[in-house]
Amino acid sequence: MGFERVFDIGPLFRVEKKVSSRHMTEFTGLDFEMVINKHYEEAMDMVEALLLHAVHGLQTDDKYHDAVTTLKESTIEGIGSFKYPSNGKGPRITFLQAKALLRTECGLLKTDDNENFTAQEEKALGQFMRELYQKDRTDIFTITEFPSCMRNFYAVPDSHGSGKARAFDVILRGQEVVFGGEHIHLFSQLRDAMRQHQHALDPDADIWKHYTSAFKADMPPRAGCGVEVNRVFQGSLELQDIRDATSFPRDALCLVP
Repeated sequence: MGFERVFDIGPLFRVEKKVSSRHMTEFTGLDFEMVINKHYEEAMDMVEALLLHAVHGLQTDDKYHDAVTTLKESTIEGIGSFKYPSNGKGPRITFLQAKALLRTECGLLKTDDNENFTAQEEKALGQFMRELYQKDRTDIFTITEFPSCMRNFYAVPDSHGSGKARAFDVILRGQEVVFGGEHIHLFSQLRDAMRQHQHALDPDADIWKHYTSAFKADMPPRAGCGVEVNRVFQGSLELQDIRDATSFPRDALCLVP
């Protein structure tokens, strides 16, 4: 029997031409994949608990006190004001519900239901959920039911043929920190999904064989996600720039030290 949960943490590299307060070409990623019994919400529960534990630890654990104090003195005020969900679990809204909130509550009337969220839209949603959301005002929430065309080929589509994927993003302090969902576990379904993807892939190509061959052994239903650790650190301590959450930041303009 294989492992029911697998975790991996390490450096990730991305061709990123943007120079902004939230983008780097090298960052630390935490990825995990887990067996699910009934629903991909099990992965949401897992990563949300992990994030809340990390945020709480950074803000309250004595061993981080000196480092956090130094950051507070050298960057901005406001560190430590993270709003936790009252019941220990952040709100969950669908992609279309989030788009509707942007129009009706955030004044962003031109948001497009056929486009993913912009940085401005994520920030606006984060501010609304923190200050005005009536059910549970908090700095962490999850957006679900993304259109399949916005996700990777291995995302499991909704069983009702709605064009949605069983996928989610976690927003922490107004920016995406987690990208996840239920992932295809059947060999034949995976091959079909690769061929039918908007950027069609050949499952028999040598570059994919090491990946697709693993599914011949009968995978269990699974879900997982990727966590951008630097963004979690940035959001936890309310840092304005992700470089302040990184020892040696790398972006399109900086390769040294």
